[in-house]
Amino acid sequence: MTYKPAFCILMIISFCLRLNCQVSFTLSASKCKNDTVLLSANAGSLTSVSYTWICMPSGGIFSAPNNATTSLIFQTTGTSTVILTVTSGSNSYTVQNSIIIYSLPNINLVPSTPTTCIINNTIALSKPIIIAASGAVNYSWSPPASTITGNPNGPSQTYRPTINTCVTVVGADVNGCKNQ
Repeated sequence: MTYKPAFCILMIISFCLRLNCQVSFTLSASKCKNDTVLLSANAGSLTSVSYTWICMPSGGIFSAPNNATTSLIFQTTGTSTVILTVTSGSNSYTVQNSIIIYSLPNINLVPSTPTTCIINNTIALSKPIIIAASGAVNYSWSPPASTITGNPNGPSQTYRPTINTCVTVVGADVNGCKNQ
């Protein structure tokens, strides 16, 4: 029995496609700028392999771009494509996944003007300080405010400090990206 050359070529192409399908990695659909993701290559049954990770366009930093497992920090926003090339012997197999990188919210704080008075040679604040934040949809305040009214995760909080107090607010946008 003789085989037609077209049949042999078809068998080789099918074999290469099956091998390429063994190479994979997963990547979430979206992340925020400066987030870190852990990537792990699956080389299937390939042996004696080497790995090369790249991110296009540039802007991603890999902790170990030639290891099976690496972490990646996205420093730019927009759509990025992560490409993995696995080499086994003289054969190379490449797979890619795309991800959307969202920008961080720009958080702005505006404090009200405190009214100061001196009691027994000590500076005291006689009125509460209201701090208003903008740029996000949800906020986390530290330390927690002595809120007179309103949502503790809302955009404004009321403080009555009796000592020097530093206030930190972290805002999250609709994509879950956080900034302070």
